[in-house]
Amino acid sequence: MLGHMTIERVAILVVGDEILSGDTQEANAGYMARALFKRGVTLGRIVVVPDHRDEIATQVAGLADAFDVVITCGGIGPTHDDITMESIAQAFDVPLVDHPDLLALLHKWKGEDLDDSHRRLARVPAPTELHWYDDSFPLVQVHNVYVLPGVPRLLRQKFSNLLGRLAGEPQHQRQFTVTQDELSFANALRAIQERSPDVTVGSYPYSPAPGKWSVRLVLKARNQSALDRACEDLLSHLDAPRELDLKNAG
Repeated sequence: MLGHMTIERVAILVVGDEILSGDTQEANAGYMARALFKRGVTLGRIVVVPDHRDEIATQVAGLADAFDVVITCGGIGPTHDDITMESIAQAFDVPLVDHPDLLALLHKWKGEDLDDSHRRLARVPAPTELHWYDDSFPLVQVHNVYVLPGVPRLLRQKFSNLLGRLAGEPQHQRQFTVTQDELSFANALRAIQERSPDVTVGSYPYSPAPGKWSVRLVLKARNQSALDRACEDLLSHLDAPRELDLKNAG
């Protein structure tokens, strides 16, 4: 089982031609980003790459060196274009091997006669750590890289296991909406950000209805007092802001 570890920064690597072509709408990175934020873990990078071994390997090697944890999603099925495992092996310059525990699991599921498609599911870089939680396929870890499936339902199952291990410094946020034009408070936002370097200030326009515009203002900080001071500073520059109830948000 996975133990707890304090994590500073995480990167997500999304693998799949279908994402880059628009054939499949990417749903995993945003889900993981929101969950990581709630755990106080900083997501520093989201990268999307095609089903190309050299590109995947290059990104894995670079991200693994720069971040505490790398989460890959996609490209671990039985078909010819599922090449994430071999790409990770290339990234760390290690062999790809048939893992005996995974072979045993596949024999349990499929019987004694396994074809190459079945065996592809048992091939992992060596060394690999397998984290078992039930009778399903385990969570695969290669150094600081955790390999997750791309199917959202399956990813969420494995990610929940991994998320239980990750812990960071809690983050706080407050959000407001206004119907003002961004130009009316852009200079104020810049000044507030300069006065509050430990607070992240974001401004995101959106259209709630045709011909209508609003702005969502998001402030985040590790320190609640610093966040509240920046919010009070911000509110003095806004007309009729509405604070969002994040605790009861869906």
